[in-house]
Amino acid sequence: MSKLWWLTRLAVAKMREGPGPWLRAVRRGLFDALPPGWKANLARRRFRIPEHRRLRVAAAGTVLERAGETAVVLPVFNHAALLGESIASVLAQQDAAFELILLDDGSTDGIDAVLQQFAGDARLRILRQPNRGLPAALSNAFRFAAGEFRTWTSADNLMEPPQLARLGAFLRQHPASAMVYADYTVIDASGQPLRGSDFRPQNRRSPESSEVRLPRSTATLNVLQDNFIGACFLYRGWVGRLIGGYSSKMGVEDYDYWMRVNAEFGIEHLGTDELLYRYRWHDNSLNARAKELALFEIGAGLMAHERTRAAWRAEPWTVLERGEPPMPDASGLHLRAPGSNGTAPAEVVPKTLLCTAAATLEPEGLARLPDQVVISLDWDAARVHAYRWGRRLRDPRLVHFTGEPEVAEVLALFTDKVFEVADAEQRRAIAEAFGNELVCARRTGSVDSVPLPNVWTAPGRRRRVLLQVDDFVQGGLECVVLDQARLLRARDFDVSLLALGSLGTMADRARAAGLEPRVLDVKTAAAYRAELDASRAELVLAHHSLFGGEVARERGVPFVQTLHNTYHWLYPDDIDAWRRADAATSAYVHVSANVARFAHERLGLSRGNSLVVDNGVALPPPGPLRDVAALRRTFGLELDDYVLLHVASIYPPKAQYWVAQALAAARAREPRLKVVLLGRSMNDRYETELQQLISTLGLQGALLPVGFHADTEPFYALADALLLPSYWEGCSLAIAEALVRGLPCVATDVGAARDQLRDGEGLVIEPPAPVGELDFGNLSGYLARPRDGFVDDLAAAMLQAAQTLRRLPDDPRRQARFDVEGVGERYARILAWLIDGGRPAPARVFAWAEWRDGELW
Repeated sequence: MSKLWWLTRLAVAKMREGPGPWLRAVRRGLFDALPPGWKANLARRRFRIPEHRRLRVAAAGTVLERAGETAVVLPVFNHAALLGESIASVLAQQDAAFELILLDDGSTDGIDAVLQQFAGDARLRILRQPNRGLPAALSNAFRFAAGEFRTWTSADNLMEPPQLARLGAFLRQHPASAMVYADYTVIDASGQPLRGSDFRPQNRRSPESSEVRLPRSTATLNVLQDNFIGACFLYRGWVGRLIGGYSSKMGVEDYDYWMRVNAEFGIEHLGTDELLYRYRWHDNSLNARAKELALFEIGAGLMAHERTRAAWRAEPWTVLERGEPPMPDASGLHLRAPGSNGTAPAEVVPKTLLCTAAATLEPEGLARLPDQVVISLDWDAARVHAYRWGRRLRDPRLVHFTGEPEVAEVLALFTDKVFEVADAEQRRAIAEAFGNELVCARRTGSVDSVPLPNVWTAPGRRRRVLLQVDDFVQGGLECVVLDQARLLRARDFDVSLLALGSLGTMADRARAAGLEPRVLDVKTAAAYRAELDASRAELVLAHHSLFGGEVARERGVPFVQTLHNTYHWLYPDDIDAWRRADAATSAYVHVSANVARFAHERLGLSRGNSLVVDNGVALPPPGPLRDVAALRRTFGLELDDYVLLHVASIYPPKAQYWVAQALAAARAREPRLKVVLLGRSMNDRYETELQQLISTLGLQGALLPVGFHADTEPFYALADALLLPSYWEGCSLAIAEALVRGLPCVATDVGAARDQLRDGEGLVIEPPAPVGELDFGNLSGYLARPRDGFVDDLAAAMLQAAQTLRRLPDDPRRQARFDVEGVGERYARILAWLIDGGRPAPARVFAWAEWRDGELW
């Protein structure tokens, strides 16, 4: 009887709107009486919507998800009056581990006072961004999600205490289910049960009921316009990583997202009558403003778009398999479609999936593959190879698979598109689902790109960081520390400096910059506690300085270690000291993928709390073009010489001795080749031997040691390319300085060289010693004699540079890659995240971000 009453009331209301709405309402009422499967089939026939095979995967999580934990996202824009109650409802969840990620989307209604009430809760992370709308807020917040499960709630709604526990239990009991939703209660503006309204009458059992009873099947979700999933739901973290962000292009971001999940994986009802959420219907809610916002018309457009997407999903994939032998790069890859006779490369079709073992591809070859190819990489037994790929692992076409947790940990340093699946058929299915999302997004242009949010800072707050070194004397490390202090201070940090040993001339520079270095007179726990108390440090950022981690942990102060190089010279006792300090180290910041590899493989340090953040440099000052001919005449160089600039201190690890031998060989074929050595000597005997070799080989005037010059600009201006054939590096500042000045580079494959040099920016050759084997025992032998063929390889690279490498055109994107301000912004956000209780792995989002237009993207 009550259902008939509702239908009559609805019919009368629609009759007042006109015959069209009335007829649609009557037709919809009759249609709703059909079983869901019938309705779905009728709709598919009417709109000619093809069926799509849904994916059933038992588990595809990785180290990126914390087992048993739920990430709850709460976006808010101008709901300060209701926000506190919403936050409290999340924090009151029973029998569930969770992390609440609140993102303020540019509120202007005094929200800080509410946030300060909850800011001390260890389960809460708070982010802030300028107002960019709900889809961008959701997408940005979920980038920091680390739970096995995900959900989001609104600032005006309330979660019932058992919500997360009940929905999580369902997904654990149904491992092949991707997402679950449940019934809920609708409340009014004052929080009381809403009675007698027109809110979803088809899902309420009586006029006075506030209980919303949702359809138990999602068969019609993608074919009939009805966003019935509601606000009470939970889905798997790996599904969210695969599906990606929320799109602003469709106008109803949640409905669009549910359809994407439902199409690929399916969505299931909890199967009970439990009411696990309270949805608030008030004048400012989206449902209440549906007519004003034209949500029906927007939804109709979405349904038309979904029909097109369904056709795209139904298109078959052309799957290409890569053979066993490794190829030098992807340009030599022969792609063949199934059924071809193997005599000619297959044509790249719109939906092409290349499945291959990662070891068979060189990362530099990705640029030669067509953009529309989706690439599924198998990383089993290829852990070390993953470091070699570095940033290229984030190529948007790539999806990564492994059955080994340790390999997944390495991949997760650089990308979130990592799936821990052993079964080949399930890997293929996940790769196709990933490809479907990528293809659909590209065809519609629905991929949103917005700047990252910042970590919320309470008004007037300045976070306090203690920079720690063993000695602060003179050299590159001291310059890096002073730069870091300057960058952090400019970003609302108070910075102090602690040296555990001696001070030198750089201490005066620190004082001149307003940073008074403190010295720990005696290395005892009590003395270190006193220093922490004196500085009131909220985080210790150590630079190759191990002491104090245990005391910091005892005080609840994160102890973060920065690794600047591959420390091949460490003795076994030194390595043991690093390993002992590992348990007390909250996070590691490595300046390159190779440094991370050394720390993990040789020092045995933790992978799970590691981040990779490249170094940066100050951009060159603007000014008039220099007179290159005049600069060259100063050093006896001709205008048509091809000049390689070597910027490094003169000592064996920088390989100047082998440069001389290679130059002599290369000049026999190209007399225009010359090398300028810019740097001070750090080894008198080595310098003497180098001078003798220059004389013996007749390289006077061709190999020019010019010593140390504080102003390096003239040398970058007179050179044609940079030469850096080091035995090891961390993340070369010389390469960065050269590239931002348009100078191509010839470098050995050490440190960050592969990541720093993009296509056309230089040449990378094998180093003079096998980096993976260098240690304190064989180091002196390799420094005295490089690997066989190194000098020949270096000579060939010099010749190739003279023939092919020319100054690079101006490119603001290249400058942004190395801008020290971008590095400062990454560090500031990572440290703020850690100080406020965040775990290291989600902070990798900041490390991965690109710096452009003064923002991290």
